[in-house]
This record gives sequence, C-alpha cells and structure tokens, in this order.
Amino acid sequence: MIGQLVEAGILVYHWVDNVTMQEAKNALETVIPLLTTPTYSAIIDMRQVKTIPSDIIHMRENIKAEVKHGLKGYIILGAPRIVETFVRALSSLAPTTYQFAHTWDEALDMARALIR
Repeated sequence: MIGQLVEAGILVYHWVDNVTMQEAKNALETVIPLLTTPTYSAIIDMRQVKTIPSDIIHMRENIKAEVKHGLKGYIILGAPRIVETFVRALSSLAPTTYQFAHTWDEALDMARALIR
C-alpha cells in the first residue's frame, strides 16, 4: 500500500495486490506528518487490490486514529460490490463518512467537497 498527499487536505491510499491492516497503519503513519490542514479526506484507491483485509478490529483502530487526526471521510474508488456491503457494516463500528466513486475525477471532487 502506498499513501500520498495529492493536494492540501486530500490523502490517497493506493491499495495494490494484497493489503494488510499493518500496511494501512504504516501508510497512515507515513502520510499524517505531511498534512498541512486541520481536516482532511482520504481516497482509498482499490482499483488494483486483489484481496480485502479482513481484520476488522485493526481496521476500526486505523479509522479511529484517522478521525482523531482530522479525517472527514473516505472516498472509496473502484471498490468491488462486496466492499460496499462490508463498509456499510463497518460504518457502525467506525463512524465517519464513506462514499463510493467510479472514476478518479469523481473521487477527487467528492474528497474536495468533504473538506469544504
């Protein structure tokens, strides 16, 4: 997993191949120091992911850590249908905004709207 700041207040996590929650935590620790705004949104680019992490406890911890750092919500790009169902169940355990996008431009517009 690769995490990067694409513009002020917008992080992108590129999920490639098989992603673990430890990789997600490492990506979070790498990109949080790059933030220059008090709030931000995150795009999770799942267009190249092969398997979805199943460790819900660690996923919940990662999401809570991001909310603590100012996360306004996630835009999930290219998610398989099963992920949408999973995220809807997860949202009650780790409350924040979750939106789904089909194109990069749509994801970026949604991420910008979250931090306005």
